[in-house]
Amino acid sequence: MHGEFWTKELLGYYMDTKPSKIITKGIKDPINGLYKMDTSTSHDSLYLFEGISTSGFWHQQMGHMHFQQLHTLSIDGMFMVLSTPQICGDYQLGKQCKSNIPKQNTQSASSMNEFIHADLCGPLPHGSLSRSKYFIVFIDYYSCKSWTYFMKTKSEGFEKFKFFKRCVKFKTNIRIKTLRSDKGGEFLSNEFSFFCEEYGIWQELTTSYMPHYNGVVERKNRTILERAKVVCVESHYPPFLWSEVVNTTYFTNRSPFRLNKRLSLKHLYIGKHT
Repeated sequence: MHGEFWTKELLGYYMDTKPSKIITKGIKDPINGLYKMDTSTSHDSLYLFEGISTSGFWHQQMGHMHFQQLHTLSIDGMFMVLSTPQICGDYQLGKQCKSNIPKQNTQSASSMNEFIHADLCGPLPHGSLSRSKYFIVFIDYYSCKSWTYFMKTKSEGFEKFKFFKRCVKFKTNIRIKTLRSDKGGEFLSNEFSFFCEEYGIWQELTTSYMPHYNGVVERKNRTILERAKVVCVESHYPPFLWSEVVNTTYFTNRSPFRLNKRLSLKHLYIGKHT
């Protein structure tokens, strides 16, 4: 059936265009502006009207309203819903959301430098004393020890990683095996990839717009920035001193480890008391 709704003054008509025949008509409600259609017509006309009185039809016409709400409107006489509730595939697709983030981390590391997390933060709204607007963080997953380096531009990320690699290799004599990062441009350059291949570093890139896949360093960035804000607010520091405050993250490396309160992160990493 091909239907058409049209109005004239306060009356509304629903008409079957093939053949041309008025199925039902109604009067406009002055309060809510809706037309309450009269279904007490002849048997033939009622049959045609019932053709559009399925729950699926009104579910779509009312902006995918919940079937329980449609039933309430039907009881109030707004329209007739003659069929049982249906499953709307479009509604299910529109209501889809991401699956829950697993609370338990399946990642594990048995030695230092086996798994390094990296992430860049910035640009920050204020440049530091050295005009830096970015900082990059590296975290050893085995010990949770972190390193923070400041940068003026994102392109300096590669040089900071090379410096970091030399430092940890000199201190521990253990090479970096895996580097996990997001798909930021600083980690996707050809020179960065060639450097990792040359030194046998497996580059593990997380899925775009899924920061929880690299949650270790993402949470670290948040902790660093929150502590910096607290210190600046408490001490009334000007905004450009943020890097001096962030640089105090070495206190974190000297604090007790949550799984072993007698050992610091630095102690776990280099294997001696600090």
